[in-house]
Amino acid sequence: MKNKRIFGAIVAGFVFLFAYQLQGILKIFGLRDFFGSAGFSVITNLLQILVCMAGLIFVYRVGPGKALKELGLRAPLGRAAAFSSLATLPILIGFAFTSSISPKLLLLNLAAFAIISPFAEEVVFRGYIFRQLYRRTGVGFWSAVLLPSILFGLGHMSQSKGVWDFVGITAITGLGSVFFAWTFMRWQDNLWVPFGLHFLMNFWWMVFAVDETALGGWLANAVRIMTVVIAVALTLNKDKIWKPLPAEEANILPPKKETENSDEIEKRSVFA
Repeated sequence: MKNKRIFGAIVAGFVFLFAYQLQGILKIFGLRDFFGSAGFSVITNLLQILVCMAGLIFVYRVGPGKALKELGLRAPLGRAAAFSSLATLPILIGFAFTSSISPKLLLLNLAAFAIISPFAEEVVFRGYIFRQLYRRTGVGFWSAVLLPSILFGLGHMSQSKGVWDFVGITAITGLGSVFFAWTFMRWQDNLWVPFGLHFLMNFWWMVFAVDETALGGWLANAVRIMTVVIAVALTLNKDKIWKPLPAEEANILPPKKETENSDEIEKRSVFA
């Protein structure tokens, strides 16, 4: 079991780093100039998802269906959509009353950067590397989330125009990565939950043209904080609001008691 965990962790690390660097690798071949910003982003994101699935298929010797389940993509979608819609209401309301719809909004850009890009990021950073480290190798939450979140933040540094922009954008997106990982974990590894939040936050940001970067002003950050507060409250009370999932629908069963260790949790993993 220990050797299997070590092997899985090594493969997961290599797969994650390859997926993380894939955009830079493809740029070398001039694909960004050929396909344009949105087209290149879509192609890169789809390849990143396929790379992560290939890593799971290789390590666990399973088919695509179980690989999707391991990523958290066969979990219930309905409650994730309801949760995300409720949690992001402050963003929609705040922007709707203070901003107008962007006249430069393009459907291709909206699809690429509000839907496909957040989806790929959730697959790579939460569904793949965080889950492999946290559920499969048995490391703690912070050990599993810290490095991926730092890299997630650094992955958005191209938006910065100066030192303070770099610090602010990296900090906000890095903390966002930790928040998304926490919701993913608390919702029994349902990837649709952090994706729903990520998608709607990006979607309303682009629809109302709030800012060219992830930094934003005081209003943008105020409604984001309100969204986080609501999301945390809903998550902590989710079993009172939504009926707990039966075993066959849950991606990871909740511990029977607080003292249950990671080995015991892994044995009860639906995928194992």
